[in-house]
Amino acid sequence: MDSFINTIWYSVVTLTTVGYGDFYPVTVAGKLISLVFVLGSLGILGFLISQLNYKIQKYMEAKKYGLSGVNISGHTVLFGLNKFSSQVLAEILPIGKQVVVASNNKDDLDVLFDKYRNSKNLFLFHCDYDNYSELEKININSSKCIYASFPDDSETLVHVLNLQSKFEGVKIIVNLNKPFLKDTFTNAGVMFSISQEEIASKLIASYIFEPNAATITEDLMTSTDAAGTVDIQEYAIVEGNPLVNISYNESFQLLKQKYNSVLLGIFKNSTQELLKNPEKDVVVELNDRLVFLADSHKTEIIEKDFGIKQGA
Repeated sequence: MDSFINTIWYSVVTLTTVGYGDFYPVTVAGKLISLVFVLGSLGILGFLISQLNYKIQKYMEAKKYGLSGVNISGHTVLFGLNKFSSQVLAEILPIGKQVVVASNNKDDLDVLFDKYRNSKNLFLFHCDYDNYSELEKININSSKCIYASFPDDSETLVHVLNLQSKFEGVKIIVNLNKPFLKDTFTNAGVMFSISQEEIASKLIASYIFEPNAATITEDLMTSTDAAGTVDIQEYAIVEGNPLVNISYNESFQLLKQKYNSVLLGIFKNSTQELLKNPEKDVVVELNDRLVFLADSHKTEIIEKDFGIKQGA
């Protein structure tokens, strides 16, 4: 070649197999050097392409399985993926709640990835349940609560105790296979213990003796955001709430008049008690929580007036 630039150009054109033919070796020495270069470049090019492909695959895998963690707070962390927890996930995602699903099974995460690939509220995280430094990547201490649903209750209890020891103050909800273990989990510090068997048996008994009451109960046991749906909503009482320091009876009337909502109960923060249909002179105070029936199309107005999101 007559210059270094032309040599580089020839090398690139040859390496990429474009072969314009504008430059080519004419001497025996040049042809021998080109032969060595071409044969050597095959391995180099293959190596570069394979490394690039590997890097892209690793990046896509890390993104898909959340290996870098998440930068969110106030979310729900779901441990243990099964049919029941998948149904729970389908209930809470549509209302805009952020959920991190942590699983040690990539196949389960793949199913969710394909089903909710367009969801901005679902985050997948492939992990070892016992690797707590790894679990810190999903901001458990900043989460709203943890929902644990493992195949065996004893396995669930072990994980719950370990999570509480590593992440102090986290609120945990568990799904039980055996209802008689409810007290055990309560004593272990679990916020709520839910048994599918117990809920189903109560609902079926209600359908047998009070079918209309059971139908309403089932309709209310939802978190859907479908327009026009009536569901049970819960709101924390914060500064600026129009119901602060007024009686339960007055709150009942105001909610009905302004939002066509029916007040069902109040959780008193001072005593940590849930009062269902309490005495009319009970006063609504800061940090209490109100539970009432409301139309979903009123939710936006209520959240604006209350200064807080539903369930927050």
